[in-house]
Amino acid sequence: MKIIISILLVAVVVGLWLLLRSRKQSPTAQQGPSGVARKGAFDGLRSQAFQVTRNQLGLPAPAVPTEPFGVLMEIGYEKGSATAIALADGSASIYLSTGGGSIGGAGHESIRKAAQRMVSVAAKFQPQTKTTKDFPLPKNGQTIF
Repeated sequence: MKIIISILLVAVVVGLWLLLRSRKQSPTAQQGPSGVARKGAFDGLRSQAFQVTRNQLGLPAPAVPTEPFGVLMEIGYEKGSATAIALADGSASIYLSTGGGSIGGAGHESIRKAAQRMVSVAAKFQPQTKTTKDFPLPKNGQTIF
């Protein structure tokens, strides 16, 4: 089980690294909205991810009430953070606090399967989770699920 989680974590980190690297090399990435607008977009998407319901996403009713329909993982970096979301329908998104990211991904088989697997693995750990209403951003080097 630890191996699967480690592989998923490495895959997400590599994906984030590639995304960040491509943004640094892309001239259009530098022409995006102001830092304030980027922060607002990130905060809005992140907040929406914490509040969305299974019904709003059009996902079927769960077999048991506590069955997860998504996983949200956040990683803190020196100059910001990344929020990665995987949903049971295979959608996966990455939001970067510095601007940019990727929404959807279910159209790509590898992304769809990885997102579904991440939710499946999360179901095994669900009994160990605790309900919270506070969602602080991770600190540099910290990963939060």
